Amino acid sequence: MPRPSDQAREQARARGDTRYISVRPCPQGHFERFVASSGCYVCQTIRQGSTPKKPKQPKPHRVSAKNHAENIEADKTRFKRQKIEQEI
Repeated sequence: MPRPSDQAREQARARGDTRYISVRPCPQGHFERFVASSGCYVCQTIRQGSTPKKPKQPKPHRVSAKNHAENIEADKTRFKRQKIEQEI
């Protein structure tokens, strides 16, 4: 069954508007609706505004230049191979 057409919606679509004032209110009593979906504009903005935001993740700990240099030196000694002297 097709939806009954709303004259105000058709006029707003012809003008290129994104919202229009409907003759029928939504269940909460608002009249302003979207042209594309015919959903209630006020209810949608209330829903979007009331969603909780995710907490920010802490940034990873940065290694200072001094600690970085110490780590490089530790790696050099850790992976240092002993030289084998060959007799000719």
